[in-house]
Amino acid sequence: MGSDFGQGMWCAMHKIGFVVFPGFQLLGFAAVTAFEIANIQLGEPVYEITLLSETGGEIKSSAGFGVVTKAFDDTAYDTVIFGAGTTIAPMTPGLIAFAQRSVQTSRRRPVPAPSS
Repeated sequence: MGSDFGQGMWCAMHKIGFVVFPGFQLLGFAAVTAFEIANIQLGEPVYEITLLSETGGEIKSSAGFGVVTKAFDDTAYDTVIFGAGTTIAPMTPGLIAFAQRSVQTSRRRPVPAPSS
C-alpha cells in the first residue's frame, strides 16, 4: 500500500516543540531542518515548529544572539526536542514539569539519556 504523504491527505498540522535555554548551542537547530525540508518537499506546511522556553521571550544562544520563544504551557506537541549546550546547568522545576508532561502527551521525545 502506498503512502499518501504529501498528497493533501493530512488533516492536522504536526506540532513540533523545540526547547531552548540560556546558552543553548545553535547546532541543535540542525534537527529543525528535517521538518523544514519536509514542508518544502510536500509543498505545504505539515510541520509547525515552536521554539519553547520556561520563561518565554528572548533566549540568548551560546553565540550571543537571541531567539524569541513561547513559554511552556499545556499545549500538546507531537514531537518535543530538547536543545543542548556546552555546559550542563541544573534542571529547574519548571523544565522538569514540562519534560514530565511531554512524556505523557507527546508521541516522540528526543532527549539526552540520564547518566547512571
